[in-house]
Amino acid sequence: MSQNTALAALLANVTTSPDTTDGSAEEFPAGRAVRAGHPDSAPDGPTAAAWLAMTGDEIDALDDKPLMARIVRFRHETEKGKTRPVVVYTPDPEDAEVTARLIAENRAKNLRNSLGAKYDTAFLNSPMPGQEAVYERLVAWATNPRPDTLVLWGTVGTGKTHAAAAATGVAVSGTGQVPTLVTWEDLADAWMPGDNVSDDLMARRSRTRGKVRDAQVLIIDDMYRRKPSEYTSAELAALLANRQGSGRLTIITTNVASLDTPEGEDFVAAYPFAERVMDRLMDAENIHLTGASLRGRHA
Repeated sequence: MSQNTALAALLANVTTSPDTTDGSAEEFPAGRAVRAGHPDSAPDGPTAAAWLAMTGDEIDALDDKPLMARIVRFRHETEKGKTRPVVVYTPDPEDAEVTARLIAENRAKNLRNSLGAKYDTAFLNSPMPGQEAVYERLVAWATNPRPDTLVLWGTVGTGKTHAAAAATGVAVSGTGQVPTLVTWEDLADAWMPGDNVSDDLMARRSRTRGKVRDAQVLIIDDMYRRKPSEYTSAELAALLANRQGSGRLTIITTNVASLDTPEGEDFVAAYPFAERVMDRLMDAENIHLTGASLRGRHA
């Protein structure tokens, strides 16, 4: 059974009752074996909360299309104030845990899909070739993400983004947090001065800045892929200062070596205004991915 099918089955297998005009609800025995109602019946409280918490991508990904339609209709009617959850069922605590896990896994899957089909296999139990030892460190960090910033650095094609996707899926499992990924190009563009640009571009830049600022889990992919400017480095340092220690997770992939290496020192010598960023990242969990490029070798 696929994750989406399992999620659909779990969310659908609940006791329901028709919503009534006087606010009363027909009583049903507790237990997942009892299921009643019709497509327009209101879900119980815990299920209603789960439906309202789902993202649009999660709903679209459900294999059970009638359930998808029912969830969409319920959310729409709830927004319009026409529907209220009818609490007639207390689920087994195990059900709640499984629901949380499946939703978290679905969100992690959506993240991997947003990175491209090749990251759909990005799990910590499926390390890239030659990265087994690195993934042991990733497991330790993802299970207890302290410090709250992770830096994956190494040369091109060593599996940094794959590792970031895998670690994120575990780190946010069961938390309800939805990861936000931004490429360095988009982030640097969002921080460009706003003179003589179109309204559409200004709006796009503003959305990116807001998304990055508010993200509970932020992935910055390919940091400093472009030569850094003094302005973008200052903005990045301010962003990191705001996020670090706040409990919000930040994962960075980059080709730039850590400051405690000769290569990192050479980078800062060439771009001294980047030192504030590099120095702040010294306190992060730095993991070096080594080896030849794996591009095209791993489906």
